[in-house]
Amino acid sequence: MNKEQYVSVIEKALVGHVSPQELQDTVSYYRDYIEMEIRKGKTEQEVLEELGNPRLLAKTIIMAKEHKADRIEEGNPEDEPGHRTQQSGGFNIPLPILILIIVLILMMVFSAIVSVLQFLMPIVVPIAAILIIISFIKKWKR
Repeated sequence: MNKEQYVSVIEKALVGHVSPQELQDTVSYYRDYIEMEIRKGKTEQEVLEELGNPRLLAKTIIMAKEHKADRIEEGNPEDEPGHRTQQSGGFNIPLPILILIIVLILMMVFSAIVSVLQFLMPIVVPIAAILIIISFIKKWKR
């Protein structure tokens, strides 16, 4: 069996079990891997023997994908690269970083509100006191 036959067996075994993009990525990966090992000095046959049975390799890929999907559904963040991520504006931001960013933004907003209130207090308190006194005087005169 040569490299193309080997990769073809993997491809046929994966069809219907992985997405077209994953299929293309996997086929490209094994073609590139075999080529890289050959450039390192191994024969094509040695590389294919090291990889083992292509059907078994494909079955392992399918089982790993199914296992990963099951673990993610169970909420196991270790199975996801960078832990759980939240899609945001085209970027994958790790959930702990996203939470940290949200907390920092909330702290900045709270700090801005407190600063504005500190600035307005010397103005608002006397005005509020004057209005309260005026309302008491109006009630007292009735």
